[in-house]
Amino acid sequence: MMKKYLCLLLAALLVFSLAGCNKTTEEPKENLGIPVEITVASAGQMQEYYTVSGTASPIREATVVAKTPGKIESLNVSLGDSVSQGTLLCSLDKTDVLQSIQALNAQIAQANAGIETAVINADRAQGSGYEQTLMQAEMALTQAQSAMDQAKINLDLQTTNYENMKTLYEKGNISRVNFESVEAQYQAALSSYETAKVAYENALRSVELAQQTAEDNIVAADSGVTSAQAGKNVLLTQLEAAQTTLAEMDITAPIDGVIVMENAKIGEFATGALYQIADISKIQFKLSVPESMINQIYLGQSATVTINAAETTVDASVSALSPSANAQTGGYTVILEIDNANTLIKPGMVGTVSFLMNQAVETVIVPLETVITEDDTTYVYIEKDGTVTKTPVVVGMRDNETAEILEGVLEGDRIVSRGQHTVSDGVKVRVVKEH
Repeated sequence: MMKKYLCLLLAALLVFSLAGCNKTTEEPKENLGIPVEITVASAGQMQEYYTVSGTASPIREATVVAKTPGKIESLNVSLGDSVSQGTLLCSLDKTDVLQSIQALNAQIAQANAGIETAVINADRAQGSGYEQTLMQAEMALTQAQSAMDQAKINLDLQTTNYENMKTLYEKGNISRVNFESVEAQYQAALSSYETAKVAYENALRSVELAQQTAEDNIVAADSGVTSAQAGKNVLLTQLEAAQTTLAEMDITAPIDGVIVMENAKIGEFATGALYQIADISKIQFKLSVPESMINQIYLGQSATVTINAAETTVDASVSALSPSANAQTGGYTVILEIDNANTLIKPGMVGTVSFLMNQAVETVIVPLETVITEDDTTYVYIEKDGTVTKTPVVVGMRDNETAEILEGVLEGDRIVSRGQHTVSDGVKVRVVKEH
């Protein structure tokens, strides 16, 4: 019987114990706070960048066109070839030009012969033949002058004698026969003088005619030389033009670079752009920068350019700045220059340019997502002993992931980085993870 009571007692104790345990489990749990993640504010380096996209273009490029029309006879380069300035790209058919040059050389030889003949004629016009003719005419003039002078002297004597005898005859001092004899001598002297005068005038005209003829001959001979020389000069000008055309029929590269476009085909006429050559030993990136940033960028400023297509990031520097805004875009043009000796960067590739605008060393840094701005107030939540405090902050630099805190947070402060939008000032939190 005693054993039965002991069994019942033990059973009762067991039920009571179980009931007590169940009662404890079902009581409400203590409030452990809102779950959050924490990031400890750290001191480190902060950099602020201005980024802008641009497109790669060659440092120099040139479009090659034929300066003279012609049919393409040969090609010397292909698309993608590297060329140096002066490299022969293609040649045009020179047959007609060479024939023209040959004909012009023959005509110039004939012109030289014509010039020699004209010079000989000019020498003759001024030579001994002219001098002899003029000397003979001048001698005849001298003789005619002397004869006329002598006839004039005789005429003067006969005139005086005639007038004296006429006076005596009128007074009856001499006979009619004597007077008529004197008169006949006077008439003969007058006739001789007039004949001598006519001879002199004829001799004078002969001299003048000889001089004029000689001068005309000299002028004509000189004109012949001038005309022959002018004709040769025209031919020389034509020859020079033909030789220039001949040289232009060998089309050469105007710059060092790479053939990036080829439009030349054998047998076709050379029209329009035959080649496009780009010098990609250096690459330019042309950017459009807003007015808010242009005064923070300067010549020689360093930058980095990331070109995803080339899977590379390279250093660059500002080589040119526009002093005025583009009328259409309102942006200011900034040009960067990049060494591209390995030609990895190709024209047309898009790059992201990053300018380092500001940096700080050993400054307080927190994750950007921890910073909240509401109603012109910027703040973070700082956790301490399971409670968060809404703390106003002054933010300095920021990037896509982090923010610099100038005021409000110290190194080592525990900042709510997950759950910050579900808490409020002074609430209890439960830290589930710490970064």
